Amino acid sequence: VLPFFISYHHLSDCELLLNFYMCAALYVYSKSHKTYPGFGFWMIAAVLVALTYTLLFLRGIAPDFLTIPIANTIVMVSAIFRLEGMKRFIGRDKFNYWSFWMPALTFVWYMYFTYVENSIVIRNALFSVLTFGVVLWLIYLLRANPWDETKNITNFFIATLVIYSVFLILRAVNMFIDPASRESLTASTPINNFYFLSVLVSDISWSACFILLNGQRMAMEITSLTQQLDKLASIDGLTGIYNRRKFLELGSAEMARAKRYNDKLSLVMFDLNLFKDVNDKYGHAAGDEVLKQVVNVCRRNLRQHDVLGRFGGDEFIILLPETSLALATEVSERLNEDIQSISFAWSSDIKVSISYGGAELSEQDDNLDQMMQRADVLLYEMKYKKRSQSPLVGFIPIC
Repeated sequence: VLPFFISYHHLSDCELLLNFYMCAALYVYSKSHKTYPGFGFWMIAAVLVALTYTLLFLRGIAPDFLTIPIANTIVMVSAIFRLEGMKRFIGRDKFNYWSFWMPALTFVWYMYFTYVENSIVIRNALFSVLTFGVVLWLIYLLRANPWDETKNITNFFIATLVIYSVFLILRAVNMFIDPASRESLTASTPINNFYFLSVLVSDISWSACFILLNGQRMAMEITSLTQQLDKLASIDGLTGIYNRRKFLELGSAEMARAKRYNDKLSLVMFDLNLFKDVNDKYGHAAGDEVLKQVVNVCRRNLRQHDVLGRFGGDEFIILLPETSLALATEVSERLNEDIQSISFAWSSDIKVSISYGGAELSEQDDNLDQMMQRADVLLYEMKYKKRSQSPLVGFIPIC
């Protein structure tokens, strides 16, 4: 029943108003939000579509030259801009000038089959074939969208394109078999009216989907930047391990878990012996290399669920879940042996060693600071118990 109550003229009036509205909406969005490559092309396409409906609105008033060949040529140009907009949006920047053969062919075809051999069926057949090709191309680009986060929007976009294509093909076929539909493109037939209704819905949906895609991409970028900022706030820039703030956060959570389940938990603090002498003699670049190599040794020796952090300078801290103090001491001694075996290309003289202190979680511990204080005291007791004979050679601390 619906097609008989909706005339082409009502739909074209709505198309004209809504396309101008979408032009305004796209413009306002571009001025108030960050937009990505391709958005400008999509805006131009919306303006061209609005211009097309302006010319169609003037059919019977303006010359046929404007309302038939020119109007349909503009539609094809708008289709190309939509394709180019989507290509740029997904990262394909090359502009295909050869694609303008479509509007060129449309203009020649419509001129011939309007002024030489007037045939509405053949004119519409070409329009339908070219438009269907554009739709398939656009679906291909949408499926090549590299962001999984936009999948729902992309699927909806594709669904609107498929629905539009169905009515586009039905209308073209209907013109060949229904004499009433050949009287005019605006003939009030059920297929015609459903087609123009699909055009109305599609034009709005496509622009809305492109805005949604742009918005989703912006949300993805914000999420990525937030994650990067969180990483910068949590990771030591030189060594790539947790910084003091993040270690304390993770350590407090692990301590609460250990107390809740009555698990063992040990903590080891260590620093490099005579590290300042390395910086003074070989420079800070050498000192940075020492720190990185020490961290590499720690990573090879520690378990995945152990927590390693840099407290600043040459001071490090390790949290060892489900580990007694005796086992933590063994881990520390093994680290010291492996760290002493590190060789550096810029010097065969330097041997790095560590001083360390450990603490095990007790019932009296209310926070991580208490464990750290006990470990820190033992670290400095060990550090000053035996000193190196050479200012550039570390010592093996003795408990």
